[in-house]
Amino acid sequence: MIKPANGCCGGGMAVSLPLVAAILLRLLHGLQPSAALPYITIEEFTVSVLKETTNSSNIIHFDLKLRNLDTEPSYYDALNLTFYYKSNLSSFPIGNATFSPFYQREFGRAHRVGNIEVRGVNWENATIPMTFKVVLATAVRSEVKIYWKSRRYYYLVGADLKVNDQGTLINKSVELTSRAGRNILGRFELVVILFGILFFLLYS
Repeated sequence: MIKPANGCCGGGMAVSLPLVAAILLRLLHGLQPSAALPYITIEEFTVSVLKETTNSSNIIHFDLKLRNLDTEPSYYDALNLTFYYKSNLSSFPIGNATFSPFYQREFGRAHRVGNIEVRGVNWENATIPMTFKVVLATAVRSEVKIYWKSRRYYYLVGADLKVNDQGTLINKSVELTSRAGRNILGRFELVVILFGILFFLLYS
């Protein structure tokens, strides 16, 4: 008696196993440790138009602080900052600033200070406290060895900045944070699912 051919299923398994294995290797590579995330804060954010001593300037002065938490030196790509004004109804950009790439030693601290000329804000209708937002985009690498660096870690963080009637921050040292941790969790869950599929294909 001729038995039914199982070529279809067998071929599908032969194709599926290498495919699942390749995806697992790629995802596991993505889970490898990269450059340690720096601790970034806004130390100063002063809205000149709100200060009692002057009301004619649309300049905002800011002080960005970056602290390297890694045991190895870090290399930063250009720092790209975008500032937003957040009203009750909407949010829109009011200025931006860019700082050149730089090197930071292990556990080092650096400040990047600048001014932006604000555009588009109706100061007369603003309510106190005023809320602004800053978003920072950059990439960081660690110097693992003298002649070798970690892969580039793309970094997007932000924070709300609340300002009082004197034009200064209500809360000092505002940390810029990210939701990147959710992406890592999602990738880990996908790895677990793929391991389950691989186990099923091997033992079913």
